[in-house]
Amino acid sequence: MDSIIEVNRQTHEEIEQYERALYSLLSRNQPTHEIRLQTEHKAAQVLDRIASRTVTLNNLYRDEDARKVELDVLSAPAQQNDLSEFYARLVKVQEHYNKYPDAVAGGFE
Repeated sequence: MDSIIEVNRQTHEEIEQYERALYSLLSRNQPTHEIRLQTEHKAAQVLDRIASRTVTLNNLYRDEDARKVELDVLSAPAQQNDLSEFYARLVKVQEHYNKYPDAVAGGFE
């Protein structure tokens, strides 16, 4: 998965998963102070991960040169077989997801 666009998509997905995990942590009822404190520490760790992935995503978006190169490859002038690059990338993505059907971006579960 060398595609910058695919890495961006995976990073967005990972951030959303962290947000859902944070929501599930904070929406639970904490009956004691000790459990509440543990939950707050876990929430802080999840927030740190979200911040880290957001910084990574921001850096990916700021890399204009790499994005331009990839977009130029994908939007090259029409040729006889103008969808060949698209289908080549689609095959790579399909092979990856067939090999790892339940894989989550970044390994977060």
